[in-house]
Amino acid sequence: MTDDPLAPIPTAPAVDVGSERLAAALATNDPIEIGRALRHDVVVIPLMRTTDGQTQTLTVAADDPDGERRWELHLFSSSQTLAAWAAGEREAAEFALQRGPGLVPLLDAYAPLLRRVVFDPAGPHPVHASAADVRAALEPQPGDDDVAWITQQPERGLRAGERVVGLDLFLGDDWAQLDLTSSLTIDADAKAIVDAQLTGLPPAPVLRGQLIAWLRQSARTAAGAGGRSMAYLTRRTTDAAAAVAVTVYWQELGPAGADDHMLSLRTRLAAATGSQDELVTASTAGGPLLRHTTRRLGPSELSGRPVGVIDYWLQFPDGRGLCLVSFSTPHVDQLDAVRTLSDAVVLAAAWQLAPSDDEADA
Repeated sequence: MTDDPLAPIPTAPAVDVGSERLAAALATNDPIEIGRALRHDVVVIPLMRTTDGQTQTLTVAADDPDGERRWELHLFSSSQTLAAWAAGEREAAEFALQRGPGLVPLLDAYAPLLRRVVFDPAGPHPVHASAADVRAALEPQPGDDDVAWITQQPERGLRAGERVVGLDLFLGDDWAQLDLTSSLTIDADAKAIVDAQLTGLPPAPVLRGQLIAWLRQSARTAAGAGGRSMAYLTRRTTDAAAAVAVTVYWQELGPAGADDHMLSLRTRLAAATGSQDELVTASTAGGPLLRHTTRRLGPSELSGRPVGVIDYWLQFPDGRGLCLVSFSTPHVDQLDAVRTLSDAVVLAAAWQLAPSDDEADA
């Protein structure tokens, strides 16, 4: 079944690649919650390669009681449930992350050929529906709010006698840390991390050299700008890898004046926002958040090609400073997919707290 080409994303099977809320909705088999998750979140779409190397959505032949040739569209809540379905039977190393509403053109075009849509057919909670029902669930509903959807978390803030000392991103084992405090080790660390990630992949010396140079330059820039920490995503498949780095910056600014620090920052960024930039504000469980997505001219190591940057500014719970979590990637064509990952990381983060100086001295 052909459709507009989707960019495949190289990644190993994982529960956090996809939509945890869609998985939770499937577990309850609640059509309303499944519909909400589809409208606001992403689904994993399996892809296949045509003989000329193009990608298209993978569909599965379905039994039809009338003997007509019909198909099933299989969608997944995560790359892990996709891998469970594909194990031992199909090649499903490639997939795309698609915002739910992006399915509408596909459903409209191929509804007569689709017997049904199946979510997570190999479990743990398979759910099936007609193409018409899925299409109806994707229609905007009163009360739909994308910003509220991604920021709904239990409230958490400072208690009396506490101060903010850091932000924990809870990065897993597939993120490698770079030491920004030692300029002597940055070059060696960057090379070792990229070499380890690409080991066993088809030889690509130019790509390897470009990634090492990009990561080195990114780390040097972060260190020079006072970056607190930097990590590089090492997740990969047997034949592909992606380059994504994240750096945390810390700005102690003291008490705000008439305008709080976040409002002042938003005013400055809005004045410099370009036509391809996106500026989004939200109120999260951890406090105010400002997300700025942009494209910047890449370093000479990448032959001047653009680099995608997704900056998240978070205001300290006490209002006395800002934390910047900055994601960057040379994969500008997959910036939406990287933003899905970065949104999940930032919204799961938590402030690191310690007794205030007065409490510690008591």
